[in-house]
Amino acid sequence: MTQSRLVALIDPLKSYKNGIGGQERFAIRLAENLAGDFRVTFYTNNIEPLAARHKGNKLNRICLKRIRLINLFSPRFELSADILIANGERALLYAVLARLLKQTSARIIYIAHIFIPDAISRKSLPLRSIYIAAYRILLAKIDRNVCVSESLRKQLASRNLNGKQEWEVVVNGVKSRDVSGRNDRLPENREKLKLLFAGRLCKQKGIVPFIETFYRSGAPEVANLAIAGTGPEERAIRESVDQFKLRNQVTLLGYCHDLPEKMLECDIVVLPSLYEGLPLVLLEAMSLGKVVLASNIEPHKEVLQSRFSNLLLTNGDASELMKALRDLSNAPKRKGIGRALQRHQQQYFDESTMWGKYKQIIRSLEG
Repeated sequence: MTQSRLVALIDPLKSYKNGIGGQERFAIRLAENLAGDFRVTFYTNNIEPLAARHKGNKLNRICLKRIRLINLFSPRFELSADILIANGERALLYAVLARLLKQTSARIIYIAHIFIPDAISRKSLPLRSIYIAAYRILLAKIDRNVCVSESLRKQLASRNLNGKQEWEVVVNGVKSRDVSGRNDRLPENREKLKLLFAGRLCKQKGIVPFIETFYRSGAPEVANLAIAGTGPEERAIRESVDQFKLRNQVTLLGYCHDLPEKMLECDIVVLPSLYEGLPLVLLEAMSLGKVVLASNIEPHKEVLQSRFSNLLLTNGDASELMKALRDLSNAPKRKGIGRALQRHQQQYFDESTMWGKYKQIIRSLEG
């Protein structure tokens, strides 16, 4: 089989303390799964942590190269590729600049993971208008544009952000797992439920307002909360914990390399995000048979659908949160819901389907 060279660009302007972000994790998994069918070059500015983290596995089949914005203006720099994948908005800018500066002649696939809702950015309308105009210009240079959820496609289309063609939806997926034995062995008579939040600690994830809701609901009487992750909101989170005197009920774990293990140890995974594309953490929790309590936003609705609508909560509603925790305090009921969520993930959000669709898109641009 003749292999194409594939260049994957991952959020090249981001650098995460003690780890990597969800979008970078997606790019790593994408590169690993494409490496068997294509020759893959992975451009990033996070070479060292990626190389150390993935030493000895499939990432060794991938050529890792460093890229910074200044590289694109160097006459000695070239993105040699047949297909170029721009993973996220920053990578989109890099890919289009590379084409305009004649650093590459590759066909470009853009993968959109998120688009900040208008309601979140009302305070900066002039900048918002400039951002949308620039986004349209960049999309016009792309050969195929892909987004990770139907709700994101609708949001982009509503702003007439289609580029050369309509958005193609390839919903996120994760590896299905068999961990039923682990969940069955969890104690059924815990004094308190163990809640877990996992993700980048930024405003988008809504963790600071969630801590206030957690306090106002009276939830500390029936549950403890662990927070896994790092990010710019870490200080604000600590201040919120201190403000509500929750040091004994809320624990900051920092960046967790063993996140699946942390999920397996908890009873409920919480996702109070203000906006999302289609969060991998939600799917990963479901793949482990974990009950999730998620904010009532469109991407979460898309995943949980009407069957699990009782797991969707209004952000800031303390009574809803407390009612949900009391309903889920029954261990057999909780485990039954977790098994149903796991089957739902396996049926609709399995990663093998997702990787197959990306390979089809790449092959459609070959030649």
